[in-house]
Order: sequence, then C-alpha cells, then structure tokens
Amino acid sequence: PAPGRRSRLRRTLRVGLLLVLGLGLAALLLVASAFTFLHTPLGRTATRVLLEQWGSRATGGTLRLRDLDLALWKAEAAVTAASLRLDGTTIDVQRVEVAWSPKAGPRVRVVRPVVRVSDTGRPKPKVAATGLAAQPWRVLEKLRGAEVVEGRLELRDAKGVAWLVVGRLDAEIEADGGRR
Repeated sequence: PAPGRRSRLRRTLRVGLLLVLGLGLAALLLVASAFTFLHTPLGRTATRVLLEQWGSRATGGTLRLRDLDLALWKAEAAVTAASLRLDGTTIDVQRVEVAWSPKAGPRVRVVRPVVRVSDTGRPKPKVAATGLAAQPWRVLEKLRGAEVVEGRLELRDAKGVAWLVVGRLDAEIEADGGRR
C-alpha cells in the first residue's frame, strides 16, 4: 500500500483504539461512581426506600426496613429491623444478612424472626394459589444456604389470642452437590 494509505489506516486504528479505551474508562467511572454512591448515607437511604417499595408491591403488603448496610466489595448486605405486614400476618426480623457468590448463589441468615399469623375471621377465598404462593419453599432452591437463628412462630385466633407458640426455632439448609 502507498505510504499515505498506511498512515491513514494507522490513524484510524489509533482513533478507534482511543475511542474504545475512552468508552471503557467512562463505563468504569460510571460503575465506580454508582458503587461509591451506594455506600453513602444518601445512597443507602435511596436504596432502602426502593427496596421497601419493591418488596411492598411484590408481596401485596407493607415492608419496612430500619437500616441497610451494604458492603458490595465483599458481596454482602444486611438489613436491620425489617417488618412485613400482610392481611392477617406480620413478620418482624431483627436482622437479615445476605452474602452472595457468582458461582454458588446467595446465602441468607435471618436472626430472630417472629412470624405471627392471625385468623382474620373472614371467609377464605376459593381461589387456588399459583406460582410461588402455591409452593413458597421453592425459593429455597435458589439459595446456596439459609439459616434461621432463634425464630418464633405464633398462631392467633380472631381475637388475637395465641393458641400455638413455637419459640427458639433454629433451622439451617445447605446446598450439597444439588441436594439440600
């Protein structure tokens, strides 16, 4: 090729390489900025509010979280004082910790959950449950492991009197070669 063509090709390759490097650097800066923002008080508050809204819509109840601790560089997150209110059911948890691995998946630790199920006194609808509502334990198949520490279950009648209380409930599930 003529010397002019070769220099034009080299110049085009350089510009293309600089453009790719510039775009890669811009993407890296954007991710680093988002990562840094999530670790500020404002970022944690915004994330907590978004999680509360998403969880409330997903469950059809009211989800509240007091504190959200993120350690994304260690692939960990924790929620302190979580509560979920549904029709006839309340779930209060002192702490929920999640650690995840890209290969193995998430591991969840729930500390001192209290589940209260109350009879509302209303007749039960004749609608058949589908999906996750029909088989809620299926969510455990997505986890690498789960642990419940000092859980409590209360079943209450329509007047709010507990007729069954199971306290100090500890449980653990671990993935072991496709088995649980």
